[in-house]
Amino acid sequence: GLIAYEKRKSDRATTNATERFWDREREANLTRRKDISNLPYINVPYDTLPLTAMPDSDEYNASVQQLQALSDKKILDLSGMTNTDLKLTYGAANLPVLMECDQNYLVLLRCLSRMANLLLEAGLEPEAETVLAYSLHIGSTIRSSYEQLASIYCHRKDYRKLDALIARAEALETSTKDALLSSLYTIRQQASGTKNTVFKELLSDTR
Repeated sequence: GLIAYEKRKSDRATTNATERFWDREREANLTRRKDISNLPYINVPYDTLPLTAMPDSDEYNASVQQLQALSDKKILDLSGMTNTDLKLTYGAANLPVLMECDQNYLVLLRCLSRMANLLLEAGLEPEAETVLAYSLHIGSTIRSSYEQLASIYCHRKDYRKLDALIARAEALETSTKDALLSSLYTIRQQASGTKNTVFKELLSDTR
């Protein structure tokens, strides 16, 4: 019957997908090592970040120390690439190094997020803005970082930067994008009042 046919079709699709995966994986494992010296490694601008903004906070200083520990490490944003993708693109022998670079990137984002939270709690808004703006500049998709920066721009009535931030969020390719945009549209609407019909429409579209 129909159910049996659908099950066979589903099983075939699963088998084909599995075969395709293992074909790519076999090819990836045979890919020769490529030169990775010119990849877009991230250099943290330690001189422009507010590292000494909270000298009496042990928690803040611990985050700063963790951040500084990355200074001699290679950092790469490889989000969006699977291990198979990495091996196919750069060679199987480079996978351990690349995974370490990606792990360093995640550590960096977490450090910056913690620092921004602590700065905001202490009322140090300009310093928090510096940290958050840099975090987004290097590709962070952490929702709270977007929301915090949006709130800072609202507080300052800098709607041009707020709109640019929303445009940046609209270009993201993450599973949490819709929830993030809904939150940002709400912040924007509250900031500009109900006169802004464009954002009211956008807000209703995301619900």
